[in-house]
Amino acid sequence: MTPPHIAAQAGHADTAEILIQQKAKTKLTDRESRVALHLAAENGHWPCVETLLRPGHWADPKADIVWKKDGGHFRAFDYVVNRNKVKEVEEFIQILEDTADDGTEFVRGGSPLHVIARHENMDILRLLPDRGWKCDAKYTINATPLHKAVMHNFLRGIEDFDGKTALHIAAPRDKRPDVEYLVQKLGDIETAEISDMYASVIYECILRPEFNSELAEILVSRGLDVKRVTEPHFTALHAAYSKGRIDAVKWLMEKKKQNVNIPGCKHGTTVCVAVESETNAEEEVRLLREKGAYIDFVEENQPTALQRATSKANATLIDLFLNKRANVNLTGGDLDTPLNAAIQEESG
Repeated sequence: MTPPHIAAQAGHADTAEILIQQKAKTKLTDRESRVALHLAAENGHWPCVETLLRPGHWADPKADIVWKKDGGHFRAFDYVVNRNKVKEVEEFIQILEDTADDGTEFVRGGSPLHVIARHENMDILRLLPDRGWKCDAKYTINATPLHKAVMHNFLRGIEDFDGKTALHIAAPRDKRPDVEYLVQKLGDIETAEISDMYASVIYECILRPEFNSELAEILVSRGLDVKRVTEPHFTALHAAYSKGRIDAVKWLMEKKKQNVNIPGCKHGTTVCVAVESETNAEEEVRLLREKGAYIDFVEENQPTALQRATSKANATLIDLFLNKRANVNLTGGDLDTPLNAAIQEESG
């Protein structure tokens, strides 16, 4: 570490002042790619932070140490937010405002909304958008808008999938106040990314053992399109069938008039997805038949519903399909016929 690093880590603002006056470079990094400002912010040394950011104190005016990322992709402000103290976050923002060149509006960088995901602190979550940080700011190339990792704020221990946002987690956990607040913040944003995010949020609601149609209705009223696909031909209805969520299936078909015959790419049609469901497969297939779902729909290189039922040795579904006059010789791609599959299943 350089002398400014040591002074910043210990919180010696006077020492940092002297070092800067002696032309010490504040842009130099340590082994973890952190500048002195990172250490001052991480340890909550605000006089030192103010000294390092004071106009005219940067040895290199072109070195943007405020929003420089360290080896862990953290900026100084991210470290401040990670301390999980509202007052400190407000103090740092005030320093940014006070040290902005010529009183101009300061840049709101970093990923604070992602960072606060690790703490159950709704006060900071509400403060940041109110002070100008955007809810749709991206964290990584693959992330959807909003603070992807805020899932940890609502559900600890869940795997951090790319593309999941606060709404994805708040909605299925019945966090109605949080859902309403977050949706309100996104209400005026009209982009394809936001639409994709809204479309995928319903999947998280469906993952619940008990589907909360009230929260789903809130999301729909704010622009959530349950018919939108988030990957080729995969809709909320496919998700509901794949998880065996009968209550969600009924809500989607009866309330939202979902198309039961939309193709499903690698997932197959809704009937195929229902056959593959871990639970309630028989009831799901019956519901689909009542709604006019095609049994003999064939997709390229994908097994038919009857082939899938045969490979699972599900006699109930096989009987149901045969009673509905399913084509026993129909195959998807170069796959075995249902008869061949049945023989292989029996011999296995």
